[in-house]
Amino acid sequence: MSDFGTRLKIIRKTRNITQSDLSKALGIAQSTVANYENNTRFPGESSLKDLSEYLEVSLDYLMGLTDLRSVAPQNINNEESIDEAVETFNSQELRNQILHYLINGKESEATKILKNAFDKGFELTSMIEQVIIPLMERVGSLWEDGEISVAQEHYISNVIESFIGYLSKSINTHQDKSYSALLITPLSEDHVLPLKLSSEYFRQKGWRVFYLGKSVPLKSLKSIMLRESIDVVVVSVTMDYNLKSAEHLITTLKEWELAKQPIILVGGNAFKNDSVAKDLLKADIYVKKIEDLSFIINQLETQLKNQQDSWV
Repeated sequence: MSDFGTRLKIIRKTRNITQSDLSKALGIAQSTVANYENNTRFPGESSLKDLSEYLEVSLDYLMGLTDLRSVAPQNINNEESIDEAVETFNSQELRNQILHYLINGKESEATKILKNAFDKGFELTSMIEQVIIPLMERVGSLWEDGEISVAQEHYISNVIESFIGYLSKSINTHQDKSYSALLITPLSEDHVLPLKLSSEYFRQKGWRVFYLGKSVPLKSLKSIMLRESIDVVVVSVTMDYNLKSAEHLITTLKEWELAKQPIILVGGNAFKNDSVAKDLLKADIYVKKIEDLSFIINQLETQLKNQQDSWV
């Protein structure tokens, strides 16, 4: 049986797909595809699955374990344009195109796709759930597999964060509710994109949002908590070695003599289960996925309204 690189090259040419087409579809550099075919580099697990799905061949065939290629009929239109992906809200195609440009350092091209999708009617929360979150999960997998560097991962995250900020300012959301949410990371946590995405759910619901981000001294945090009478505090922790810092932050919050004690939400990749969030950090609510926030915020509004009614 032939080696991996040879099989990849054969099936690619059989499908009339260029290295450029394949790299763009998978969101990787063309040189990476060339390295695969020259057997100087082997794809990680996530990339291998993407190759199998895009080329419509079995993993066993690519790995040289069988000579049976097909797993599904060929139905991928390699000529589908970015405009068509935007028009049809093809989120997978949008993700692939955006990732391809970002990996190759083409920020303007990537943000143009996002802006076009938004202008065509792609709602912000839908874009977050269908494009941004899956895209960043893919970026994380590429980093874990060693296919992109830490610098590339940070670059992509910063571009996405900046674009979300741009969209947020472009949308005329009415902060017509009295509820308030403050969003922050522990002092040692540098990953703020999940927190930024979370803030948009509250903003779209009409809440007053205080997005503080990272590296906020406790003294400054306390002054805001006292001045604004915050209803909900959201703490995002990506790296598990920052859990101790998060514990200190939440413990300190609970010790302050505030007009009202805020409801504390925690979430992020550092949390493997509900018990870490509630037993270790003493949080009130564990947010397993950012997408769950719409439902959680609705519950919070009911809870806060009932509290207000009881005070009347």
